[in-house]
Amino acid sequence: MIDWMGGLASAAPSTPFYYYHIPVITGVPATISVKKFLEEGGPLIPTLHGVKYTSTNLAEMADVASVGHGKYDVMAGLGEQMLAALAMGAESAVSAPFNVPFAMGYYHRIQEQFAKGDMKEALKLQKKINQFSYVLQWGGYGHPISTMRAIIRHEKGLEFGSPRLPLKAMSAESAKKLCDELKGLGFLA
Repeated sequence: MIDWMGGLASAAPSTPFYYYHIPVITGVPATISVKKFLEEGGPLIPTLHGVKYTSTNLAEMADVASVGHGKYDVMAGLGEQMLAALAMGAESAVSAPFNVPFAMGYYHRIQEQFAKGDMKEALKLQKKINQFSYVLQWGGYGHPISTMRAIIRHEKGLEFGSPRLPLKAMSAESAKKLCDELKGLGFLA
């Protein structure tokens, strides 16, 4: 993996390189240690800047965050776990729902409240935005990419066209039902 990632990083030698750890999609086995990758790969990949850690294994993420005493940026990749990830050592977070303007505000406020030490407010915000994540992923509206496009179209009037195949665009009827549900939860006006 170090050789493979080193080759990728060398293609853009002046650009910070992040390893995107998302084992549920890549199939990279759990036996590959991200911590070991940073420890051994860091000296060999000069532009290695950090990891986008998209896994539910927060204990491993804490180990990853400890490598080099904060030398590497560890970004949480699951918005639903943002607060827990920050508590376990992540510096920041990047997740697909951040593309939805109203959702981005929640995530920013979670990070702000965490930095202030107001865990009660941060947890309140995390629980609220997790309602959105649930609708996005399990609400029965289709793939989250198509769902987010419909929300952004409603919220900002932006049109992105059809998603890449094999994904399908939401029907106008489904998009209305989705937006109505999000209005009922207090996310949309």
